[in-house]
This record gives sequence, C-alpha cells and structure tokens, in this order.
Amino acid sequence: MPRKKKFKISIAPAIIKFSLATVFALIIGFAIYRGVYHFCMHSSYFQIEAIEYDAALDFIHKRNLKKLKGKSIFAVDLKAIQRKLQAKYPQVTSLQVVRRFPNRIIINARQRLPLAQTKFENIILTLDEKGVVLSSTSKKGKKLPWIVGVKTNNKGFTLGRPLRSRTIWSALKIIKIFQEERALRPYQIKRIDVKNLSKIYLTLTNGVDIIVDTDKVEQKMQKLGVILPQDRVEFKEIKYIDLRFKEPILKKNN
Repeated sequence: MPRKKKFKISIAPAIIKFSLATVFALIIGFAIYRGVYHFCMHSSYFQIEAIEYDAALDFIHKRNLKKLKGKSIFAVDLKAIQRKLQAKYPQVTSLQVVRRFPNRIIINARQRLPLAQTKFENIILTLDEKGVVLSSTSKKGKKLPWIVGVKTNNKGFTLGRPLRSRTIWSALKIIKIFQEERALRPYQIKRIDVKNLSKIYLTLTNGVDIIVDTDKVEQKMQKLGVILPQDRVEFKEIKYIDLRFKEPILKKNN
C-alpha cells in the first residue's frame, strides 16, 4: 500500500509581517481611542459650563437644566433632554437642543403664543393659533377671546397637542385674521360663537356683535375695518353688523 505524501503549509514571511503589523496597528488604534475617549469624557475642557437660550424662553426653569453643568458635553443625551422639555413646556415649538463646543449647551425654540380659550370637559383650555393646547385651568382669563359652540370628537386632550375640531379651527382663523387687520387693532374680540358656521357671532369688547361665516374672512375683516373706525358709528345704537352679504348690514337697536 503506497504511503500518503505529507504536505507542508508554508506561510510567506511577508504575510506574517503584514498580520503582525495589522494586529499592532489595531492595538495602537484602540489605545489611542481609549485615550481620546477618556480625555473627552473626563477633561474639564469639555465640562458643561453654561446652558444658553433666548430671553423669550425665560419661563423654562433653570433647575431643570442645572444638573447638566459639570457633565461632559459628550455624555449628554440631547434627544432625551429635548423630549423632556417638549413634554414639560407645551408652549414651545421648533425645539432643538444642540452642543456648542467646547462647553456649552444651546436651546433653540419658539414660544407658542396664546390666541384664545375654550371649555372642554369642564376644563378651560388655552390654545395657540393652530389649536395646540398650551395649558389647562379652572378659571377663564379676561384678555383672550372666548370660543363657545365648539363641536369636537376628541375624547380627551394632551398638552402640546392640537384639538381636532373644525369649529375650533374656524374660530382661531377668524380671530387671527381679525387681529392682523391693522384698522381693527383698537378693537378686541371678547367672545366668538361657532355653533353654526354659517352664522358665526363675534362679540367685541365694546359690545358690538359681528356676524360672519367661514367664506372670504379676509375680505370681511377688511370691510369691518372700514366700518368701525367711522366717527358717525355709535356703538351703543348698533345691535349687530352682518358681513355675510356683498353689502354689510348694520342693524340698529329699536
């Protein structure tokens, strides 16, 4: 029976050198990485010294951010901070938390401005122009327009989230356009009734009732801006002004 030949596997010296060099490079690279990581995480150069944000956001309590000071800027979870701030402060939008090297955290955001109030499930809600719920309370404010006649399928509300309701959106749109009309700036809406979107009642703080619908609101407010400032208009004598027709109807008290 013939003997089996034994084969010797030989590795070229060049391959051995390359393998050793690769292992050595990995060890050196890992050591450098560990050194850089340790420096970044523990060096006082990268410890957070200040949290900066616009003065318009001064309602954000500093104690919620104070614990960040002294931490490494690399150790901070920006997304987690952003989520916490969004949940705690529904009155802000476009919120961003960013690093400014070497040692500062910057908070960028815009404040949602309250536009009106309404009652939902016996709770007073303050809304911005998009219907986002900014706050809830048991007392109605005196400065914001009061929306009544609201119809909604919402089974609850969440701070920082909008109430989904056509009647609310219609009311907020009318209020916003009214406030943006320059000629109407001396006047304020006290109450808006959106029970019937074809016959919406606006009660001004001077006691005058305005009737509108949801069609061509900008044009209607422009007409109102011409009527109200006229010297001959005696508000006490006016029962209502109906702007739903081509020519406004000014109804006087009997």
